Amino acid sequence: MKNKKAISLMVSYALLVVIAVAMGAIIYPFLKSYIFSEKAECQQDISLTINRVWCNSTTTRITVELFNSGLFNIDGAFVRFSNESRVVRPQLNPRNETFSQGALEPSSSRTDTFSISSQYEAGVNNYILEVQPAVQEKWTLVPCEGTIVTQPVDCSP
Repeated sequence: MKNKKAISLMVSYALLVVIAVAMGAIIYPFLKSYIFSEKAECQQDISLTINRVWCNSTTTRITVELFNSGLFNIDGAFVRFSNESRVVRPQLNPRNETFSQGALEPSSSRTDTFSISSQYEAGVNNYILEVQPAVQEKWTLVPCEGTIVTQPVDCSP
């Protein structure tokens, strides 16, 4: 009888090990897709240029002409604006980063107008406009790091 108990104890340990390995084999691919997913990045040759900027201090609106000087389509842009003394600039187009007429193709331009009433300060004329291109990856708009374009803007009346 002692031998039979020892054998059943060994079988139970072997079954536990087999169950643990099988669970690991089933769960690993599922978790791998969440943990080891690739980081979305922009292509290296994405470039956005600010062609012209018009600032109207009476209507507190700014009009920006953007030009795609890169080799790939640009799906949107994060546009920020503030006086030149601020380091962190608030975004002018929150929840509106994607271009409404579709992607901006290489060697093409577009013009957008934004309200600057919350950033405009009376008596301050020197501002900084900052534009960061972005591309659509799956369902996410990915900002392109290292491609932020800045331009000084004079909003004098």
